[in-house]
Amino acid sequence: PMADTYRLFAVPPAMKPSVPKSAAQARTEDVLRPFEDRKWVDVGFSGDVQQRPDGLLGRRVFVLRSRPLKPTATLAVPREGRPPLGLPGRYVYMQLRVAGRGRPFALHVDVLAADRSAVRLSFATCFAAARRCGSVVQLPANALAGTAGTWIVLALDLPALLRAHAPDLPAGRCALRGFTLSGNLLFARAFTSDEVHSPLRLPPERAGEWPLALPLEPSQVWIDRYG
Repeated sequence: PMADTYRLFAVPPAMKPSVPKSAAQARTEDVLRPFEDRKWVDVGFSGDVQQRPDGLLGRRVFVLRSRPLKPTATLAVPREGRPPLGLPGRYVYMQLRVAGRGRPFALHVDVLAADRSAVRLSFATCFAAARRCGSVVQLPANALAGTAGTWIVLALDLPALLRAHAPDLPAGRCALRGFTLSGNLLFARAFTSDEVHSPLRLPPERAGEWPLALPLEPSQVWIDRYG
């Protein structure tokens, strides 16, 4: 059914809204826009990574293809040697799709903790259990793999993830340093924000205005089609 075509996939699952302390903190940042303006020269690509139009989203997306047992295709934002993003925000939203069941993939999210410590949150199909290895938190991606074939918005609550898996670090205001995707994934957009975003929190007639919402025909209502 169409209702299963698109959903918000939250990590941790019980994400609660936060109240921004200022208008600046409430701002939602489009992570990829400045890279697109510069023709992607500051994004790192390796292996089989292509851009192609996606009929459902109505925009061009990145498609990563890798061998069955080795995630050779990689997309890094920003690319190695470039300054980190430094985008503040409690939440990171990523619009992506796992290419197919049983295909390996990994998502690495580099975070700056409140004390300026650098931490990498690594979600991968090769991890059997959550564990921390120094500055890297390894997290199984089994649940994410279960969404294969479906466009989702992966919503990451950075302070909550640090509290759960790196409790020695202050889980206050975090910032996104960058991220890397590898394996077999389709990737469209990414945002940072201090607010919980979902089309279901908007009035029905405005749900399609959410930056990561799917397009609609003029006569359709977002909640009726995707809610």
